[in-house]
Amino acid sequence: MIKFKRISIIIFLIIFGTFLISNINKSKVIKTDLILVKGTINIRKPYCGGAPPPHEEEFGIFYPFANTEFYLVFENDSSRKAQYKIVTDERGCFEIYIKPGTYSLFSKQKMLPFEEFYEINKEVSNSNLMSWGKSCYKKWYNTPDFVFTASRDTFLFVEYGESCYTGMNPCLIYNGPYPP
Repeated sequence: MIKFKRISIIIFLIIFGTFLISNINKSKVIKTDLILVKGTINIRKPYCGGAPPPHEEEFGIFYPFANTEFYLVFENDSSRKAQYKIVTDERGCFEIYIKPGTYSLFSKQKMLPFEEFYEINKEVSNSNLMSWGKSCYKKWYNTPDFVFTASRDTFLFVEYGESCYTGMNPCLIYNGPYPP
């Protein structure tokens, strides 16, 4: 009877040890399959004055895209299914582990259905602004904000550019007076 219990315990320990080792190896494989992607997302606002810009504003002013959601979608995925969500901190920085592949980065607004995106962005409240029309919004909506390939640990610098008087909306045209 004692030999039977001892054999049962030994068999149990062997099975448990094998299970534990195989799970440890699986978790190592999973961790090594992921790639660290770090980066910053900024907005570049150009100098919009009439006089020559001060030296420090010559190339624009950079602001962090702080506390904002972005989504990674596999490139060429027409369903636009988000694989990962990125949330920037107050400095516009982020860090995420992802699987290797080529990704398209989309802003939170571009993850909405097109009609919602269009309704949010088509508003022209300034009489000096005109729109290029719905086809421009469709093209803007379907164009990724940034595309990159992750094959090893990567650092990204993503810059969204604003234009004078129209902000980040490429489908608006400013037809008003310019500063002296």
